[in-house]
Amino acid sequence: QSGGERTTATMSFLLALQQHVRSPFRAVDEYDVHMDPKNRELIGQMLISAVNDSNAQYVVITPSQITFAKEDVNVITVQNIEGKSIVREVA
Repeated sequence: QSGGERTTATMSFLLALQQHVRSPFRAVDEYDVHMDPKNRELIGQMLISAVNDSNAQYVVITPSQITFAKEDVNVITVQNIEGKSIVREVA
C-alpha cells in the first residue's frame, strides 16, 4: 500500500467511527497530502457527507487546492504571500 492508500483507509475508518462519537467540533489536518486526485475527491465527498449528516462542525486543514462547488460550506484560505499571511473567504 502507498501512503495515499493508507491515508484513504484511515480516513474512511475515522469518518465511520465518528458516526458513533458525539463531539461538537471535529478537526482533520492535512488528510490529503499523499493522496492521488481520485482519492482526494472521494474523501472530500465523504467529508461533505459527514458534515451534512452531523450536528458537528468540522475544521479541515489542507495545503492542497480544494473545491466544494455547490456545497453549503465556508472555505477560508490562509496563504503566506511575500512574508505576509493573507486570509480570504472563498465565496
